[in-house]
Formats: sequence, structure tokens, C-alpha cells
Amino acid sequence: DHPFFDSAERDVEDPSYLCILILLFNAAASLVPIISLFPDVTLKHYAYLRDAMPSLVPPLPIEGASTKKPIDDLGSSNNSREYLETVLAHINDIFTIPTQERRVPLLKTAQDNLKRLGEIDPEMLGTANFLETFLAAQIQIEQLQSCTTSQHSRAPLKESLAQLVRNCLKLQHIFSGLTYGDMLLVKQICLRASALHLVLVVRDRSQSALGPCQMLLQTASDISNFLDEKQEFQPDALTTDLLNQLASIVDPKPGKVFREILPLVQKPSIVRMPPPNVSIKMCEANILEPCPQMSQDNVIKVTAGLIAALPFVAEIDNLQESQKNDMRIKIKYPDQHLHTVVPKLSDFKKIMTEQGAHETNVKLRTTILLSHSVWTEASSVEIMLCLSVRPGTDLELCKPAKILFAPKPVRRGI
Repeated sequence: DHPFFDSAERDVEDPSYLCILILLFNAAASLVPIISLFPDVTLKHYAYLRDAMPSLVPPLPIEGASTKKPIDDLGSSNNSREYLETVLAHINDIFTIPTQERRVPLLKTAQDNLKRLGEIDPEMLGTANFLETFLAAQIQIEQLQSCTTSQHSRAPLKESLAQLVRNCLKLQHIFSGLTYGDMLLVKQICLRASALHLVLVVRDRSQSALGPCQMLLQTASDISNFLDEKQEFQPDALTTDLLNQLASIVDPKPGKVFREILPLVQKPSIVRMPPPNVSIKMCEANILEPCPQMSQDNVIKVTAGLIAALPFVAEIDNLQESQKNDMRIKIKYPDQHLHTVVPKLSDFKKIMTEQGAHETNVKLRTTILLSHSVWTEASSVEIMLCLSVRPGTDLELCKPAKILFAPKPVRRGI
């Protein structure tokens, strides 16, 4: 259309136009594909109205708009804090139950309550998820510990051990704002998990124990250095025994380490839950483009054998400066091949707010290249943001965004 025929931009303060926008935006919350039909000026008005009237305008996957949920009740944080303290007191009571069969189901119920608290109150998201992950590691250690007491017990699944290690890595790398006391508790439960991992791998005899042994020694060295620097903190009895036992081993080979720590690992010992710390923040991401809610409309067509460039935009909350080098974009193709993209540091931009640039909330804007191998059918490709915490281990920060990648056959000339 010629610019001469363009109508004037509507006044966003006009009540009739405002009501129409609110109606459309609420409809788009249930029918996301209609967002693609909105003109650019409507998307700009959405960003304004989302900040001005958060109670009337729902959150939509539109770039440039605020993704934060409003807090309507100022007293909700106090109520959440009281509820959190009640859940923690309940967990401490559950730990006194003598039998594991009765204790574990109750702990899993408390774990679900912590997870729901993080979903309900955004201000408690980091604290609730930290405690939920900590409790999940406790439950997994308790369940796996039964496999160490009998020679004839069934070896645990590799997935169970991998999930325990993943939870420990999440406690170490995903959360920020921890006190030194919280850090010590995290290091203690990671030491228990590493020792248990080594014992179970050696007993299983189906995989190499060299990696778990090195991880245990590294974890023990880390907590020893921490205790040397922070001498006002004292570890629990099991941690002290494990550190002393590992320090006394001259040649720390997996078999010898296994024999030395086995009696200690077989002793049931609970790491007390951390106190409620509302300053804990959780690193999480939100992919804005390609839109995760519009996977059916994200169709990338390309001539077979060529590559396609796809704009990628994401918001990352509570990302520490040192973690930018560890950020990865993972692309999962339908043939199960994984392609990892390392974004440049210049692709990270601080999010501007009314108070200025935010220190830990950043926007990642880059371009990723998609290709295909032997498959030529239109198939779904998943794109996700991860944090690479160690070689071969990535922690996902968000749900994957899906696009339909459709290679077209080459058109032959006449």
C-alpha cells in the first residue's frame, strides 16, 4: 500500500480504541496465532498497555513487552514467607520418622508444595525452587542409599544417578544470592551425592568409575578450601569423616577410595534443610523469537542442501557475568543430532528499565543457522537455551521452542 493511504495512528488513550485493544489481547491469550495478524503499531501499544494495565492485559509472547507477572497483593510476600516456614518445619518433622517407606511419600508431597509455591508467587520463585531441588537431592540420596547396604540389592538405573548429579549441579550453578551457610549445605549434599555415586558405580561394574572418583575428589577439595577460608563454619559429622578419610588415602584409585568410604556412605545421614532465604534468585530464560507458543506457524522453508538463518531472541533473568561464557543454544534435529551454538558476548545486552540498565537480566539477540542432513521431510526442530556447567553436561534454562523446518526439493531447470 502507498503511504498516502495509511490511516493515522489511533490514540491509545481513546476509550473506544482502548477497549478494542483489551478485547483483542485477551482473545490472543487463548488464540496465539492471531498475534501474527496485528500491525506493528498494535504490538507497540501492547507493550505500553502491558506495563500500564497489567491486570487487564494478559502476558503474550510479543517481543519488547514485559514478561514479569504483577504482584497484586503487597502482603502476599509475607503470606508466602509464613507458608514457606511452615513447609520447612513440616519437612524437619518428617525427617524424624524412623521408616523410609513412610518418610519418602511425605517428603515428595512437601516437594510438590514447594514447587507450587514458586509457581504462585514470582517473588519466591528462586527460594522455592532452590529448596525444592535441595529436597529432591535429599530424597534421591535416601532412596539410592538402600542399594549400598546389601550385596544382592539391584543396581539403580543410570537415569537415577544422572538425575541426582544434575540436581547437585543445579544447586551449584543455577541459583545466586546464597549465603555462606547455604553454600556449605549445598557443598555437603554434593559431597554425599558424589560419594554415593562412586560407590554405586563401582558396585554396578558396568561402567568406568574413574570419572565419579575424580568428581568426588574434586568436590572434597572444593569443600576443604571453602572451610579453610570460612573457618567460622563447621561441617556436619559425616562430611568431616569423609574429608578425613579421603585426605588419608595416598593413592586415590577408584577401588581403594570405594573401600575406604563404603562404611561411611552406608550410614544414613540427613543434611538439614537451608533456612528460608528470600534473596535467592534462579537463572531462567524465556525465548521470545521464535515464539514457543506458535510452533505451528514457525515454518522455515529452505532449498534442500542449503542452510537457513533464523533470528533468535531470548530474555535471561539473573544471569551472572561469569556465566555468559557458558551460555549455549542447543538445536535438536529430528534425527536426534544436536548442534550447539556459542553466542558471542556482544550478543548479550542489558535490559533497560525505568531505573536504568538491569545488572543481571539480559536480552540475547543473535542469528542461528539451520541445516539438514539426510532427511528432507518437513520435521520439527527444537531450540533451547542451556548453561554448560561442565563438559558433556548442560542445564536447560527454559522449555524448547519448536519450529517446522521444511527443506524443499531443488527445482530442475528445463
